[in-house]
Amino acid sequence: MEHLIEVEGLYKHFPVKTFWGRKKGAVKAVDGVSFYIDKGKTVGLVGESGCGKSTLGKTIIRMNDVTAGRILFNGEDISKVKGRKLKEIHSKMQIIFQDPYSSLDPHMTVKDIIAEPLRVYRKLSEAEIVKEVSDLLEQVGLRADDMKKYAYEFSGGQRQRIGIARAISVKPEFILCDEPISALDVSIQAQVVNLLKELQEKYKLTYLFVAHDLTMVHHIADVIAVMYLGKIVEIGSSDDVYFNPKHPYTQALMKAVPKIEKDKVLDLNRDILEGDLPSPLDTQKGCSFCGRCPYAEEICKVNVPELKDDGTGHRTACFMHKKMQKNEIKFA
Repeated sequence: MEHLIEVEGLYKHFPVKTFWGRKKGAVKAVDGVSFYIDKGKTVGLVGESGCGKSTLGKTIIRMNDVTAGRILFNGEDISKVKGRKLKEIHSKMQIIFQDPYSSLDPHMTVKDIIAEPLRVYRKLSEAEIVKEVSDLLEQVGLRADDMKKYAYEFSGGQRQRIGIARAISVKPEFILCDEPISALDVSIQAQVVNLLKELQEKYKLTYLFVAHDLTMVHHIADVIAVMYLGKIVEIGSSDDVYFNPKHPYTQALMKAVPKIEKDKVLDLNRDILEGDLPSPLDTQKGCSFCGRCPYAEEICKVNVPELKDDGTGHRTACFMHKKMQKNEIKFA
């Protein structure tokens, strides 16, 4: 399988300064991340709020500058490109934003919202733009006549469909789906995810799907990556990570997913993950999860675990493999 995106040792740090402008540290939003996304596939990226998921995605599509590391797109290093070359890259890498209420300009018609990237990247005539916008609206489940309306006239799910139409308008190869369903009603989320899957099959799109909902990520993703405090702590096939999580953090996330049977939420008697997500400003040694991990030992406080493959492509960053296997919980 050919890789479309390859991320190698990627860092994105945001400097923190005092009132007088002196640098006093940095927020390590992305802290040495490496993974790849195959063409036509979806990687689901999950983790708590503040762990760096969205920053990682926006750095990959170069909405953020890179602190260190490389991003390869179709084998080309795009981590330092600027100007006209960056504009060319952006025509091939698009984003669907989290909040459909704030990501669409209320002063623009739907036609102008979707046509904006067409005018920037594809240089179509006005007649061609009208036809293209009409086709795009119908592809995402809206009517061609909707192009005359304004975004505030639509529901949240319909607005997100407009955002999806805008993202696919320039025929990109890669789309960052930055929590595209988190602001939507539960009844609408599955419809949007199914639309994304249909468009992926039709246009051979590649996705990085950022979300909190592990069940929905399992539904759409081929690979699931779990992120904690700027690092990927577990990555593997969607079924492997969902049904057989190996990192204690992933296990805690899975235990937090409600199990429903016959329209009733079961009493899980699940353990609650203690403590809060540490500050990315902290410079503690060792594993960043050890303060909340029930399996942590002295080695965890001193050394940083690396992602290690179990021989099946399932990689986990944890020193406590053997100990966890004895207490392993199956989520079937």
